[in-house]
Amino acid sequence: MELRCPDCCSPEVEGDSQSPPEGLRCGNCGAGFQRDCALVTVHDAESCPSATAQVDLFAFDPELAVAQLRDPDGAIALASTYSDADELNVLVECAQEAKVIATDRERARLFVYPLSVGEPEPLLALDPGAGPTLLGGSVDLSQGEEEDPIAFTVRLLAGIVEEANGLAAEPAAGSRRLDRIVAYLNEHRPWSGGDVCEFLARELQASGRRLLDTGE
Repeated sequence: MELRCPDCCSPEVEGDSQSPPEGLRCGNCGAGFQRDCALVTVHDAESCPSATAQVDLFAFDPELAVAQLRDPDGAIALASTYSDADELNVLVECAQEAKVIATDRERARLFVYPLSVGEPEPLLALDPGAGPTLLGGSVDLSQGEEEDPIAFTVRLLAGIVEEANGLAAEPAAGSRRLDRIVAYLNEHRPWSGGDVCEFLARELQASGRRLLDTGE
């Protein structure tokens, strides 16, 4: 696997004898970094999916969902654009019990937050099984003009699972970002204010957060 420098993307990466075993240094810009902070090419990422792919916390089985919805005695019921938070919560709970929504992590569960004065729309909530409960956005109850109730319910559940997996991935991504920042600060002492600000700005922008330019 070809490792690349996280600062300049150069492939001129070599072991650093003055750093721990996982320490590396860029032959192009001289930056030092840990192996787990290195970049890889798209080809490397595609050829090594087990090492780079994000594993989703929840899996959704659309075929099982359709079978359950078509069965008069099925475990899950149809949703509608008028479903409230309590009805959606029951739907999500039953889908998990029936393995329409499944996870390998013990105690990880999905919920739909009940209606309240402060939050008038149903909100997705994720208990990852360890750590704080994560609160997502409003559950999308919009229905297409030609979408039948079964297709609508399946799409609704698929969207809930997709958002839940995004919520579960955010803390892990944030933790890795903090690790990179710590590694950078440890490798670049004494700190240069300009270099540190530039590095932090890149990390924040990579996270999807918008930074205003000084001229704005």
